[in-house]
Amino acid sequence: MKYLGRYCFILLLVVATQFSVPALIDAAEVPVSLQSLLLLGLEENLGLQAARLAIPASREAIIVEEGEFDTEFFANSDYLETQTPYASIFTSETSIDVAKLSGSAGLRKRFAMGLSTTLSLNSNQTDQNLTTETLNPQYQTSLSLDLNQPLLRNSGSATNLLTLNLAKGQSRQADYSFLQQAQNLVLGIEIGYYDLLLSRATEVLRREAWQLTQELYEGNRRKLDAGVIPISEVLEAETALAGRDLDYVLAQQQREVQAHRLNGLLNNSLPPSLAEPQSATVEDGELILPRNAYFPNVMDALRSAEQSRPDLMIAAIDIENSGLSLLAAQNRVKPELDLNVHLSTEGLAGSERPTVNSPFQGNWSDSLSSMISSDGYQWGAGLRFSYPLGNRSLKSSAKVAQYQSRQARLSRRDLLSQVDAELRERITQVQRLGQLVDISSRFQGLAEISFKHETRRLEEGLSDSFRVLTFQEKMITTRISRIAALVEYNKSLASLSYAMGTNLLRHGIVANLASKEIRFEEN
Repeated sequence: MKYLGRYCFILLLVVATQFSVPALIDAAEVPVSLQSLLLLGLEENLGLQAARLAIPASREAIIVEEGEFDTEFFANSDYLETQTPYASIFTSETSIDVAKLSGSAGLRKRFAMGLSTTLSLNSNQTDQNLTTETLNPQYQTSLSLDLNQPLLRNSGSATNLLTLNLAKGQSRQADYSFLQQAQNLVLGIEIGYYDLLLSRATEVLRREAWQLTQELYEGNRRKLDAGVIPISEVLEAETALAGRDLDYVLAQQQREVQAHRLNGLLNNSLPPSLAEPQSATVEDGELILPRNAYFPNVMDALRSAEQSRPDLMIAAIDIENSGLSLLAAQNRVKPELDLNVHLSTEGLAGSERPTVNSPFQGNWSDSLSSMISSDGYQWGAGLRFSYPLGNRSLKSSAKVAQYQSRQARLSRRDLLSQVDAELRERITQVQRLGQLVDISSRFQGLAEISFKHETRRLEEGLSDSFRVLTFQEKMITTRISRIAALVEYNKSLASLSYAMGTNLLRHGIVANLASKEIRFEEN
C-alpha cells in the first residue's frame, strides 16, 4: 500500500502536468534552425515592433526642423476709414475724410547663416476729400526687399542649424537604440533556445533512466520469483523506479516551461516540433563544440565592440550633440549686432481732379508701370545692437553646455571601461567552460564504462541492485552535466558575441535600417 500510494501520486502529477499547461499556438512550420528562429523573433516580437516605430518618428522630426527653413508665402488685406478735424487756409474743408484699402503679398525665408529675407509686393488705394491732393483716388504700389543678417549672436550655421543637427543625431540614436533592442532580443532567443535544448535532452535522459530502472526492477522480480535474490533488492529497485518517475515528470515540466518562455519571445510563433523532447546528442549540428569554436583576444574584441556596439555608438552621438550645443551656447553669449537692409521701388497713379494736370494719371495697373519705371525708390541700412548687462543667463547656459559636453565624454569613457571588463569576463568564461566541457566528456565516458562493468557484474551475480542503480544515476547525471556544460559554453559564446555587438552578424543576419520597412535579412 505504501508504494501504491506513491505511484498514484506520481500518476496524478503526470496527468496534471500534461493537462494544466496550455498547448502552444499552432504556427506555420519553418525550418527549425537557430537562424530561422531568430529571424522569426525579429519579425514577430511585439516589443521590437513597438521600438521599430521610433525610427520613422525620428525621421519625421528631422523634416519638422528642416521645415523651419522652407520658403513661406504670406498675404494680408486691410481696410481703414477715418475722419479727422482739419483747418487750413488752402481749403474750406473742416475735416479730412480718408478711406484706405491696402494689401500685400510676398515670400519669407530663413537661411542657415542666420539671414532672414522678405520680398513683398504692397499696394493701397486711398480716397480722400482734400482738394490739395492732385489725385483722388490714388494708387500706390511698391516692391520691397528686407534683409536682416546677424553679425555676432545667432550668426553662422552652428547656431541656426542646431536643432536640425540635434534631430539628425537623435534619429541616428533611434536607429542604434532599435538595433540594440534587436540584439537584446536575439540574445534572449538564443539563450532560451539553448535552455530548451538542455531541457529536451534532460527529459530524454530521464526517460532513459526510468526505462533502465524499469528493466532492472522487472529482472529483480523474476529473480525474486526464482528465489535468487532477497525481497530487499526488489524494494530497492521499486523505490528507485519511483524516484526516476519523479525526475522524469520534473524534466517534462522544465521542458514545457522553457518552451513557453521561448514562445513568449516569439509572440506565440514557436514551431510545435521544437517543443517536443529531443535526442540527447544535442551537439550534432545544433551546438558548437570547443574544438570548433573561435573567439578573439581582448584587444580585437574591444575594437569590434567600438565599431559595432549600439550603446557605444549612442554615446558617441551624445558627445557630438553636446559639442554642437556648446558651440551654439558660446555663440549666444556674444552681443546682438544685426545688419538691416531695406530696398524698394515705388509707383503712383490715380484719377486727376478736374482743375489739375498730373503725370501720374491712371488706374491701379498704371501704378505698377510707375513702380517698374522706378518713379520712386527707397533704400536704407542700419545696425541694431543690444547686450544684457552682466549677461548672466546666457553665460550660465554656456557653462551648463560645457559641463554636459564633459559629462558626455566621461560617460562614454566609463562605458568603454565597462565594456572592456565585460569582454575580459566573457572571454574567461568561454575559455573555462570549454575546459569544463572536455572534463565532463571524460567524466561521462568513465561513468558509462563503470555502469556497463557493474551491469555485467550484476548479471554474473557479483553485484546487487543498489550498486547498479547508483552507477546508473551517476551515468545519467554525467550525461546531463556534459550537455549542461556544452549548453553553458554556447551561451557564453552568445554572450561574448553580444558584448562585441556582433551577435546578429554571427548568425548571418543584417539589419536594413535604410529601408522604409526596416527589415532583418540574411547576410
